[in-house]
Amino acid sequence: MNDLSKMLEYNKLRFRQADSVKVLTPRKGKEYLKKMGGIILVASILVWALGYFGAKEIVASTIGVLGGLDAITPLAAYAYLLFVLLYFPCIATIVAIKNETGTWRWAVIAAVYTTLVAWIVSALVYQVGSIF
Repeated sequence: MNDLSKMLEYNKLRFRQADSVKVLTPRKGKEYLKKMGGIILVASILVWALGYFGAKEIVASTIGVLGGLDAITPLAAYAYLLFVLLYFPCIATIVAIKNETGTWRWAVIAAVYTTLVAWIVSALVYQVGSIF
């Protein structure tokens, strides 16, 4: 097999893969929206209705509501951002864990564990940072 025929064969494979991506991506997207779309919608409405609890997606704006950027030190902001990055995953993730395992037990464990890790990490960063 010469180089030209290898290149032509490679191009055929590459185009087949691109075609399968064009076909599979919309199908997988629809499957995801059917499976998780209702849950995400309900969770979004719940967060909107109970706005003062805040959600992972809107928690950064809470600083402005609580007193503005002047009310928080850079160290506290850094610890806060670490907490936000690590704490309770989004509602869709918790429901996906429940659906995959078939029980709420592991979903609750994931929520509690990540929140505990977030609290420990942010507290350590703040306490160590305040020494310096």
